Amino acid sequence: MFGVADLGVADYEAFVVAVIVFLAIPGVGNLAIITSTGKGGIAGGLAATLGVIVADQMLMWLAV
Repeated sequence: MFGVADLGVADYEAFVVAVIVFLAIPGVGNLAIITSTGKGGIAGGLAATLGVIVADQMLMWLAV
């Protein structure tokens, strides 16, 4: 029978907690958007958001 241990996760609860912790930590993109919004208002925040989306998409394309 196929189980969780076959996927390489020995302690599933610890894995879930680690994923939640890593998702809760803001990354560089989030901090850039917050800073740009604070300095440039809504227009600066939207421009930073677009930049982060485009950059993340390019990185995903290059990773494949």
